[in-house]
Amino acid sequence: MKQKKQNRILAALLAVVMMFQMLPMMAFADEGAGSEGAPSDVTLRRTGKSYSDLQEAVKAAESGDTIELGVGDYTLYKVDSTDTTKGKNLTFVGQGTDKTTWYIGAYVTDPNKTGEYTGDYCFDGAGTVTFEDMTLRAGPAKDPNAKIGFIRPDNTVVNNCEIVGWTAFWGWNSAEFTNTTFKPSLFKDAIWVYSSKEATFNNCTFTAGRGVKVYTEDSEKSVTVNFNDCTVENSGSYPAIYIDEYVLDRDGSKERYNINITGSNHVKAQTNTYTCSKLFGFKRRDKDPGYFTNVKIDGELVWSEGEMKTHDYTDGEKDNAYTIDPVSEWENKGDHFERKVTKTCNYCKRQFPNVTEKGYQLSYDLNDGTGAAGVDYESKIYPEGEKATVAAAPALNGYRFVAWQDEADNRYPVGMELTLTANTTLTALWESVDKPEPDPGPGPSPDPDPEPGDDGSGAVIGVVIGGAAVIGGYELATRLYLKHLIGVVPSTRGELALLMWEHADKPEPKTAFTYSDIDEDDTDLQKAAQWCVENEYLHVRDNDNDRFHPNGWVPKLKVIQAWDKAFGLQAKANADK
Repeated sequence: MKQKKQNRILAALLAVVMMFQMLPMMAFADEGAGSEGAPSDVTLRRTGKSYSDLQEAVKAAESGDTIELGVGDYTLYKVDSTDTTKGKNLTFVGQGTDKTTWYIGAYVTDPNKTGEYTGDYCFDGAGTVTFEDMTLRAGPAKDPNAKIGFIRPDNTVVNNCEIVGWTAFWGWNSAEFTNTTFKPSLFKDAIWVYSSKEATFNNCTFTAGRGVKVYTEDSEKSVTVNFNDCTVENSGSYPAIYIDEYVLDRDGSKERYNINITGSNHVKAQTNTYTCSKLFGFKRRDKDPGYFTNVKIDGELVWSEGEMKTHDYTDGEKDNAYTIDPVSEWENKGDHFERKVTKTCNYCKRQFPNVTEKGYQLSYDLNDGTGAAGVDYESKIYPEGEKATVAAAPALNGYRFVAWQDEADNRYPVGMELTLTANTTLTALWESVDKPEPDPGPGPSPDPDPEPGDDGSGAVIGVVIGGAAVIGGYELATRLYLKHLIGVVPSTRGELALLMWEHADKPEPKTAFTYSDIDEDDTDLQKAAQWCVENEYLHVRDNDNDRFHPNGWVPKLKVIQAWDKAFGLQAKANADK
């Protein structure tokens, strides 16, 4: 216990000693104008010289220099630009957004002071000022007209930074933000494009509140905003770009806003009912909002002179959010159907009368099956883009339903949502269910190799298919007869074609034709398929005659029928006796 008490006393004394050792360093940091928080090295990259005071480093810098900031808080607020930054192009590089912070304006703002007080003039008259790899923090202000930001540098560039709080003043000519995250207060604008003639946002993220507000009081100045590949995570009822033309006079203003939106932008917000877009919208005027604004999306002019130039860019179009009122019946155009409709956008309520709508027909072939009770298998036309639900399975005695299969041998399960791109017929695909023969119990062994359909006493116990006797029920009969007839039970069109062609001693087809869905190197299957089609033992669809569908399933009955047509079942049976 005594040792533990001594250790605690020593630890406390050590902490006190360390605190007193740090006091001179903290005082030194406070003495250096232009830095806040813990001291850290400031390095002029060109010379390699380090400074404990940011202001001294900036004084020593030449135009084009890069100044590296260490860990801590920095500012040049209240520093006169005359002997420090005026006329210079300067780059400031931090240690990361979690390590280096630059305070824009006062470290702690005075809510009772507004206007020019809130502006940061440390770069007044500077050339291009660049910030990289740091947090830029702006203090709050009660005055909605407060001048938060850097006053009158020519250009500002911000790369890989975070901007916390609302700002309105950046480069006088241009402001460019790349890979930058804006973190405004909730329900506040992230940034105003107010002082800059051109503002560019590349791959930026706006985490909360509203996005970009475009607003200026200079009626002689045109403002350009470039918005590329950005994300607005939550702007509530406001669009990503909120354009305020409130102070402008149609008769006297020469101002023009030019908005260029490109790339893949993701915006979580309510759709603006006037522009039908989450990307941009206007503060409402008494009339003609957007009169002074041109908006281009991926180079196409979509808004100008207060009018929507096309509805193609809108959320209504992207979401296909239309109410459709048909004005004519579907008309068959061969490979599709057409009708006339009136479309009404569900977001902006714009109407588009007499629009031609395409559609595709979905049909079902039960393939000898029986439809499920209460299910409609009638052909139906679906408008282009509308999803159809694949119908329930039919039934066929002795078979299990596998799936629906289209003309290209694609398979679709029951209940799948299908978007048609062509008229489509879905055919039921079956798989035989093997039924074990009943155990006859003990009895005399039959004579060896009885004839098909003979129980050993000459009595026929089967049914007749294509003029030949087969044994038992449908499934057992067809399977046994095929094994007797051919030796195997082919299940696909390709297998059947090869068997028939080889049985015919591989005759050459009359014409050299290559099916697109059979490998060109598989010459045997190509010849077999062409020979079978030429002789009408197997068929191809008229609208798909360059495809044989070698993997398409064939029922056993159809195998027997094709073989009978080609060779004759009775002749084959007699030859095998």
